[in-house]
Amino acid sequence: MKKRILVIGPEDDEKRKLLAMIEKSHSLKQVNSIVYHDHTIDVPSSYLRSPWMTRHIIACQQNAYCVLMLLNENREFRVYSPNFARAFRVPSIGLILRSEANDLAQREDCHRELEEASLDEIYEIVIDAQEDCQRLVDKIKLLREGKQ
Repeated sequence: MKKRILVIGPEDDEKRKLLAMIEKSHSLKQVNSIVYHDHTIDVPSSYLRSPWMTRHIIACQQNAYCVLMLLNENREFRVYSPNFARAFRVPSIGLILRSEANDLAQREDCHRELEEASLDEIYEIVIDAQEDCQRLVDKIKLLREGKQ
């Protein structure tokens, strides 16, 4: 089976933009179950909110070469439990999806939450910024090739 990028995070416009960028398609539908696209595995946010559904997220790692855990800078509650990323055997990357308005306190809180989740790396990106997206794409290519 083809290995893909496991994308976990709250449902919002930023996540859809990121998936569309990776998939190079704008016709992605939002559904309430795990969806296997050409290059990604999309996990809905309802799986994160249900403690008994997290095992399904963890089971998806057998079909993934890396995990992207998204966190919107404007979130209103914690998304990931401490040490959640340690359940994955593949490299895990935390992405703080920033808006143009820079709220330093919110961003620091996002960093703290992702650090507590024990991710391998944390990036801050603005989805509409080309250089941020290109840096992420380059990192994902290295992971796919196994060069971490």
